[in-house]
Amino acid sequence: MRIAAYTAPGAALLSFGIRPVAVFGNVPLVDPLLEGLDLTGVESGGETYGEVNLEKLLVLGVELIVTAFDPNQDGRRSSRSTPAVGAL
Repeated sequence: MRIAAYTAPGAALLSFGIRPVAVFGNVPLVDPLLEGLDLTGVESGGETYGEVNLEKLLVLGVELIVTAFDPNQDGRRSSRSTPAVGAL
């Protein structure tokens, strides 16, 4: 399954050996939560808190979005209706 994740859930997934195709958040690829984790092949899916580059996630073929906020809070949805999981 092709997963995109916010940095904190992304770090958790990576620690369990699950590699997301993209992470997003404030400068996600240098986030301290991801420090020391192998990010080979992981791309940035957005670099501003609360903003996800849905177009890029579609190009990457993301099938699941794992986040800590509602990725559809601004009313935008991916055209493929990609499932999203948010945890508060």
